[in-house]
Amino acid sequence: MKTMVMTAELLEPVPRSIVLASLTNNLPSGVSLLDFELEEKETQIYRSNSGGSASGSQYQKKSETNKTQTPEKVIETNLQIKGIAPSDIQVASFIARLSTSILFNNVSLVESKEVEIEKVKYREFRLKAGIKPELTLTKEDIDGIRKKHEEAS
Repeated sequence: MKTMVMTAELLEPVPRSIVLASLTNNLPSGVSLLDFELEEKETQIYRSNSGGSASGSQYQKKSETNKTQTPEKVIETNLQIKGIAPSDIQVASFIARLSTSILFNNVSLVESKEVEIEKVKYREFRLKAGIKPELTLTKEDIDGIRKKHEEAS
């Protein structure tokens, strides 16, 4: 069991259970999640091996930059969140809470519209967010998140 947990931590720098728990723990009163998608894709970023020279034409600098950069594979994790709330105030509160979380970045509202469910008007919203790149949670980080949640309960 211990080996399995260690292997899972190596494969997932941020466990999906922690992502889902963070989403639900940050829900303001009256807000419900309807749908949640997590998509991982591998992208390449280029990191420079050397500073390059300060002189020369733009073409030479660009050519030199391309030669000195090496591609690095990074896994980008994006979230699509759909939910309902009593008003736009709760939606804004949810966005603010997610934006201050240590897990998420680029939290933004995609759509907000009024819907009627059983003769009650709600705001249906869609958000998108990303998990901070190169974020790796240690066992101590996860234990701290759980402890903070238990204290809040």
